Amino acid sequence: MKPTVLSEIKDIKLILGKLLELSDLATDSKFSMQKVESAAKSFLKFQSERGQWIAEDSLEKYFKGCWSAGKFIREHFGFNDWIKYSYSYLYNRKSIERLADELKKRNVDLQRYTEYVASQALFQKKMDEFFEKKKGRYAYLLPDDLADIQTTDVPKPDVKLVQDDITELRKEFDEFKMIEFIDVYKGHYAVLKTDYSFYKYRDSELIDRCKKWCHNFNYANEALKLLTNRNVKFNPIKDEDMLEL
Repeated sequence: MKPTVLSEIKDIKLILGKLLELSDLATDSKFSMQKVESAAKSFLKFQSERGQWIAEDSLEKYFKGCWSAGKFIREHFGFNDWIKYSYSYLYNRKSIERLADELKKRNVDLQRYTEYVASQALFQKKMDEFFEKKKGRYAYLLPDDLADIQTTDVPKPDVKLVQDDITELRKEFDEFKMIEFIDVYKGHYAVLKTDYSFYKYRDSELIDRCKKWCHNFNYANEALKLLTNRNVKFNPIKDEDMLEL
C-alpha cells in the first residue's frame, strides 16, 4: 500500500477514534483492517470527486457579482445537477460551467437577470394589489334591500393619450440621458441600474427621477397592452426609429 494511503488511513483512524470515543481502546480492538481499507477507499473516492462539486459560495466565480445564484438557477432554469450536503447545496462543476457558457453566448448577466426578475415580480404584485379587490373572510349580515349596486363599465382612455405619454417619456429619457441609469428589456420593461459601489456618488435627484420614469414607463406600457394587447417596442440605443407602437 502506498505511503500516502497509509498516512490517510492513520488520519481516518484517528478521526473516527475521537468521534466514537475509542481512544482508550487498543488499536486492534478499534477497527478491523477490512473496515479501515474500506474507509480508505471511500476517503480516496471522495478526494477524487471533491473537485467535481462546487459550494454555494463559490458560484460567484462562474456568475460574476451573483452571490446567491444557487436558488435562482434551481428555480428559474430547472438546474438539477446538485446534491444536498447537510444544510448546503453542492453543484456539479461541469454543468455549472456549461450553464455559464450558455448565458455568455446569449449575452446574459445572471446578476442583472435576477434583478430584472425581482423587479418585474414586485411591479406585478403592486399592479395586482391595485386592480384586484381583496376578499374578506369575516362573518357578515346583509340588509334585505341590498341589491343592484354595480359599477358600470370603467371608462378607458384613448389609445393616443397613452401613446403620447410614452412619447413624452421618450423625450425625458433623452433629455436627462437616462440611458446611463436605466436598462429597457425586451423593449417594454424598464429597470434602474444599480451598483452599490458607486451609489454614494450619484445624483440623488436624478436617480429619483429615473425611478419615477421606470414606474411611469412600465405603467404606461401596461395600460397600452390592456388597450391594444400589444407592448411598446422601445429601443434606447438607436438614433432613429426608437419608438414603434
